[in-house]
Amino acid sequence: KVNYLYWNDGCDKELVEEFLKEFNKAYMLIGQNNISFDNKMIRARALKHRLFVNKFTKSYDIMRQLKDAVRLPSYRMAYVSKFLGLKGKFNYGGGLEMWEDMQWGTEEEKAAAIKMMIKYNKQDVVTTEEMFVALRPYLKGVSHLGVMTGGKKSDCPHCGSEGEYTGKVV
Repeated sequence: KVNYLYWNDGCDKELVEEFLKEFNKAYMLIGQNNISFDNKMIRARALKHRLFVNKFTKSYDIMRQLKDAVRLPSYRMAYVSKFLGLKGKFNYGGGLEMWEDMQWGTEEEKAAAIKMMIKYNKQDVVTTEEMFVALRPYLKGVSHLGVMTGGKKSDCPHCGSEGEYTGKVV
């Protein structure tokens, strides 16, 4: 299930406050280009409204990790998800029109654009998780999944499975 917040036009302070409740509790944020884009955007909005942001939360950027691990023609979510055979991004069919409608459209246009944006973002969340799961064996980890799930250091750091993990290819 993907949760979402709804922006009721005008000031985004309430939306940012609600989002930060989860953001600040997170041990790690996993995303596609989240270090360069998403994290900076939410921190900028928090700064605007003088809201607390947990600066010690770790971030795992799939795009950065993928660029370090393999050579692909593109590292954009649309390309990588298609390359992996996943459902991929939701194609809403418009460029800036959706954004413009959310800000300056009629009430009907705003409502339709926000509904479309929620659908678009929910699919991005699903695709990000699918990409992370598919790519995890090929990317560097920043946390030991075995230990995080209550296992031992000798368990697999990538999937958490029990047993002696040496990290060597046989």
